[in-house]
Amino acid sequence: MAAEDSWLAPHEWQACRLEGASLEEGELVTLGFDGSKTDDHTALVACRVEDGCLFTLGVWDPGRHGGEAPREEIDAAVRRAFEAYDVVGFYADLHPWESYVDRWASELGERLCVQASRQHPVGWDMRARQAEFTRWAERFHDAVVERALRHDGDPRLEEHVLNARRRPNRWGVSFGKETRDSSRKVDAAAAAVLARAAWSDYRALPPARQRRKRTGRAMFV
Repeated sequence: MAAEDSWLAPHEWQACRLEGASLEEGELVTLGFDGSKTDDHTALVACRVEDGCLFTLGVWDPGRHGGEAPREEIDAAVRRAFEAYDVVGFYADLHPWESYVDRWASELGERLCVQASRQHPVGWDMRARQAEFTRWAERFHDAVVERALRHDGDPRLEEHVLNARRRPNRWGVSFGKETRDSSRKVDAAAAAVLARAAWSDYRALPPARQRRKRTGRAMFV
């Protein structure tokens, strides 16, 4: 049963599952990242450029890693994604992963076709861009309700999406945890919204600015 203030209902999300979905090596994707260090989860989600289908690449619970997010493991997962797939956009929330986001931008950002902001190819500050995030959250919500979005059925992303509660604000309706200290996390949902935002921005580029061919050899270690 969905709570009265649920952002999305279980049947709405489950209706968007793409049976047998798989992400092949070398495919064009965009990435979304939402990170924490000691409390909330950290999530990395990919969105396939061809059809906008979401794939969960990782969700990390600090409680399973001695109380802190496994930073080296997460950093390695981001880099594996760039090795395995042709990443054309990567939107990562800044706080509290600023140093890693800066490093990803410096070392991986040249391959990206869309930038998270004019100032940063990867850093997408959700705290400073609440109005914009709200609009993207609404577009994501509408795409699910209209079955215009697909996902691979990963249970971690599903859990976070269904944990999300409606949070009206002056710009529209965003989402958040049921309470500030709730153990029911929503970070993978935020990462998915960022991945779809990067996907939409990439698809809006003129053809001359889109990727014509893969820029490097795919290798998943």
